Amino acid sequence: MTNPYQEYNKHFSQGEYLTFDEIDFSIIINGMRKLPFYEDDTFLKMQATDIGIIDSVIAQYEHSLFDAYNRDEDTANLVLITSALSQMWIYSLYEVLRLWKERYFDFQCLKELDDDPQTQNVSKHQKDKLKERYGKILDDDPLNMTVRIRKEQRELYINNATYRDAIENTWNELRKVFEMVNIYRINLAKHEAPKKSRMIPRAPGRPRINMWCGAIDHELIETDGTYRIMNRRDIADALRLCLSKLNS
Repeated sequence: MTNPYQEYNKHFSQGEYLTFDEIDFSIIINGMRKLPFYEDDTFLKMQATDIGIIDSVIAQYEHSLFDAYNRDEDTANLVLITSALSQMWIYSLYEVLRLWKERYFDFQCLKELDDDPQTQNVSKHQKDKLKERYGKILDDDPLNMTVRIRKEQRELYINNATYRDAIENTWNELRKVFEMVNIYRINLAKHEAPKKSRMIPRAPGRPRINMWCGAIDHELIETDGTYRIMNRRDIADALRLCLSKLNS
């Protein structure tokens, strides 16, 4: 199946996963904070940095599970902990990326309206949301640093073509990881395929130990009814690859 995240959606085989000691955890921690929106928004940057910090913690659990599995030890409790932490990490990463995506799409609409207030490319519903989010609220509290930063980002996006290009280039790569995270989240949190509420996975959230790295594999259903195996480590590695490309 061809999908927008095919480049990054690689469920690895024996020897293709880096060992715990080989993983460069600084790539997510430092790479996320260098991206547009994260870079100049202190609190959004903090959320993005937390994703990298927690990734290293969960990877230690995955490493311990991998060792226990290969020693034929009882892994029941470790599987439950690793599975729970992995799912919470996925949900957190989704929110961090969703905030980025939402801001990007909002600014696109605001740019359209700035160029042509009568544009048909922005629906009435979108206009109402933008008015609520970026109208009077931006002037309510001049001491609110978060408001000030978002206002500055909005104005920079509208007036600076170079900044817009940087945002566009970032989303072209980040979108692929976001789609991986989204299908994972929908399957585990909503027990359905993305935008297909009648398409229900066979065993949503059922944990399986990945024999090559110790991450928790999950069977995920796609919108066309096909299944694929994915784990949290696959997404973390995809994010590292994405950030390395963007910051190279």
